[in-house]
Amino acid sequence: MLVSYPGFPDWRYLGKYGINTGRKLEIEPEPGTYYSYSGEGIQLLQPMAEEVTKKGLEELTQEHVFQPFDMSMTSFVWQDRYDKHFAVGHYKKKKTTTRVKRGREYGNNSQR
Repeated sequence: MLVSYPGFPDWRYLGKYGINTGRKLEIEPEPGTYYSYSGEGIQLLQPMAEEVTKKGLEELTQEHVFQPFDMSMTSFVWQDRYDKHFAVGHYKKKKTTTRVKRGREYGNNSQR
């Protein structure tokens, strides 16, 4: 789901014809035929990986990704050392997004 072709949309409620919060998750297109990012797919993957490994996402990624690649300023939860090294997003009219200091890992957009 991170680099795959699961057939999940980015978010089930965002369809071709606008937003529909009651929309069921559908596989589209045929899995394996088309690459696209799926935020919802990542949210589905996180609890499965945590259940299988009996480890949280933060522990898993530190062990298998961040530490082996010397990514010392990377985490799914806010670290105090980030207070001096962070950036926030910008959008129209130079407004900025809000920084969220998450205390629990959230695979899709943890450090927004």
